Amino acid sequence: MADRAEIALVFAASRANLSAGNVSSIQELIGEHLGNLDWGWLIDQAHEHRVLYLMARNFLRYRLYPQTSDPWLQFRHEELFRLLYSANRARNQDLIDELMVIASALESQAIIPLVRKGPVLIQEVYFDRGVRPMADLDLMLEPDDVPVARQILESLGYGDGSLGASSRVLASVSRREQVYRRLHVPNLVLRRPVDHPFVKEFVIDISLNHFLPGTRWDLPAEQLAARSQETRLFGARVRVFTAEEMLIDLTTHLFKEATTLVYIQMRAHANLLKFLDIAELIGAANIDWSVFVERVRRYRIGPPVYHSLYHTDSLFPGVVPGHVLKALDPRDPAFVRQYGFADKQVREWNNELVDRMFASPRVWGGPVSAATEYLFSHDKDARRGPGGR
Repeated sequence: MADRAEIALVFAASRANLSAGNVSSIQELIGEHLGNLDWGWLIDQAHEHRVLYLMARNFLRYRLYPQTSDPWLQFRHEELFRLLYSANRARNQDLIDELMVIASALESQAIIPLVRKGPVLIQEVYFDRGVRPMADLDLMLEPDDVPVARQILESLGYGDGSLGASSRVLASVSRREQVYRRLHVPNLVLRRPVDHPFVKEFVIDISLNHFLPGTRWDLPAEQLAARSQETRLFGARVRVFTAEEMLIDLTTHLFKEATTLVYIQMRAHANLLKFLDIAELIGAANIDWSVFVERVRRYRIGPPVYHSLYHTDSLFPGVVPGHVLKALDPRDPAFVRQYGFADKQVREWNNELVDRMFASPRVWGGPVSAATEYLFSHDKDARRGPGGR
């Protein structure tokens, strides 16, 4: 599986910038496998890993597609790629416009939100509104500001619930789900249904902690001013993490989703985009590695940060300085293969990350539930039963 040319092409063509050497290598790769490339599978995998828009932009910008007069081998997806990129750019612009409205409303009550992930990475790392998808708008607020922020968001039409069948009205959340969220989900998620061409709802995700309850680690959304700086994000007055704190944020977010059963069952645990965000941030930001390591140690979160950096470096060799990996190494070789920490069911993978990443249920033609069966059939501890080890 891992040696498929399509997988190599997804990795190679999904970078924020391509050098002339990169472009030449990609064109050679395509030329070498021109008659055998499964473009449908490649596009499907790029979409599942949330790098399709970036790959589409690069195919258009750098003219990566094959140049051939053979009608059976001609690239047939240029129009599709152009439409995909343009649609994602339009969608992201809608989210950015909404962020500006929210930031202005919060500022009117002396609250400057800390914006995370998508919008910040688009402005500071990818430099292109069309290449990175955004599912929601991720914020952090000081705990005392959360109740006021909720009132402001509710005045803007946001509520607690999920889209109903009409996709225009929020369905109420059951009491059971409310109790579960309070106990297990350190986030406040509010939604506002809309009828935009590329957006059916705006989702605001206010994170209260970098980690899920039940793990050994804890990093609450507190003292944010000391961890961030004020800036203008697409014109909105906000706060963003410093480069070192942003890397901590991305690595802890990746660890949370890569090692928790619910995300594994949703196949959200190994999206290439999560690793790519880390690799591209390291390449674009001026990270003070001594400050970064000191912060990680001070917060006592070395193992989960190492887990994410280790796997990012395995996919993008050399992107993480060796001395950083050495400094954060928990000296437990099994740790980077483990998951289920928040579930109290620590288990261990026995296959490689890249194999898990591209083990799509579409490969075997089974139902979606087969994805979970496949993943857990490659987990030696899962066979022992629900209790793990």
